[in-house]
Amino acid sequence: MDIEKLIRLGHEIQAELQLSFENGITNQEQYDEVLKLVDILADDDISYNKNWALLDVLTPLIERYDDNEAN
Repeated sequence: MDIEKLIRLGHEIQAELQLSFENGITNQEQYDEVLKLVDILADDDISYNKNWALLDVLTPLIERYDDNEAN
């Protein structure tokens, strides 16, 4: 396992998503984009199994945005 590579890839993903864990999804446009990405990543069992780590990061952000919008 190349730990440095994994860390670098994690940083690249965060930069590309333009989200932070603290702030999460801050507007409807980000929400729509993340929702579209999750739909693609979880399209079927094979896709889900290949993308579970990213889905585990994105799903709580969607849920938190939904909860904040409901209140």
